[in-house]
Amino acid sequence: MVKKEKKHILESDLFQPVCSYLESMGYTVNGEVMNCDVLANKGEEWLVIELKKTLNLEVILQAAERQKISDLVYIAVVKPEKFNKNSKFKRICHLLRRLEIGLMLVKFNGKVGHVEVVQTAESFDRIKSQRVHQKKKLKTQEEFKKRKSQSVGGVTRTKVMTAYREQAIELAKLLEEKGPSQPKYLTDIGVDAKRIQNILYMNYYGWFNRLGKGIYETSEVWLTFKKES
Repeated sequence: MVKKEKKHILESDLFQPVCSYLESMGYTVNGEVMNCDVLANKGEEWLVIELKKTLNLEVILQAAERQKISDLVYIAVVKPEKFNKNSKFKRICHLLRRLEIGLMLVKFNGKVGHVEVVQTAESFDRIKSQRVHQKKKLKTQEEFKKRKSQSVGGVTRTKVMTAYREQAIELAKLLEEKGPSQPKYLTDIGVDAKRIQNILYMNYYGWFNRLGKGIYETSEVWLTFKKES
């Protein structure tokens, strides 16, 4: 069986499906007008679309430049065969929302392309966005306040010393020093007994052993961790 050769898609191939879509929406369309890949008009509304095979920084910069001449600017790119809305794609969409740039994906079935509007070009409400993410904002600030040591920024593939991990280490050191103890006798590390009890009970790193009646001691896992640190 002879394999069907895949069509090599060019940026210019995006024009016709984008043009057909806009015309179906009542726009008059033309291409390559004063460096705009696509310029469309309907009444008082002017719309610019930049065409690119893939979504990259270059086309985002081009779209931002087109906002000097139009309030409605879109980017149209080829929809990958194995497309999924992963975290990277979602971050790019968030950036485009903040820049008030719309996004179209063009899926080709043979020679025919179909347009899918993923994101419309509209004003970005920063206050609304902050309100939606208020919980994450407060959690980030709380984590900052709990930290005792300074972590190096910009590193990757390195385990970050979170406030929780810092507290667990300090707790293990104190427990090792005092011997088997109850949470209420371990508040020397500056953390309230309730949170200490939670760290001991959850035992996320396996550093603690429960001896019964709420009494804990350090484990062999803690000793191994100490040797390797």
